[in-house]
Amino acid sequence: MRTVNHLKILVVEDSPQDAFLLKTALGRAHVHAFLHIVEDGVEAVRYLRHEGKYHDRRSHPGPNFIISDVKMPQMDGFQFLRWVRSHPEVSQVPVVLFSAAGNEADADQAYRLGANAYLVKPFSLEELTDLLRVTCDFWSRCLRPVTAHHFATPAISTSDIPAHARPARAREHCGAPSA
Repeated sequence: MRTVNHLKILVVEDSPQDAFLLKTALGRAHVHAFLHIVEDGVEAVRYLRHEGKYHDRRSHPGPNFIISDVKMPQMDGFQFLRWVRSHPEVSQVPVVLFSAAGNEADADQAYRLGANAYLVKPFSLEELTDLLRVTCDFWSRCLRPVTAHHFATPAISTSDIPAHARPARAREHCGAPSA
């Protein structure tokens, strides 16, 4: 398996313990990624909109994919997923819902709302490490659609530019270094 580099992952997780375990597992999986953890869907929306403390795009880049808990206060994973899918600026960002409960009704709802995956949180750090290694490797290999990952209207749309003439970042490969 090749080394996964330059992934940008947004983790939406209200449990400090689970967030710590995710961070630890990613380190153990040797996933080299920019990881930003927010504690609920409301904060994730602020991050994706680059609002307030998230205004600096260099410090808070648009993610290659999002891992979101399902059960959270203020805005749960389903509400957050609805928000993501209803905003064209970020609607194509892959969202993986992570739940402690392997509830089939929740999984059905997640997929109906447009989740790219619904995963049950493993009970051991070893299993979590393996799951995150595979998940990150998968998303690092995916070509991702060209999206601005912000809400500002560009002066010219990249769709107006022939593919061969677009800047390298417009053809960005998940995990590839940005220009």
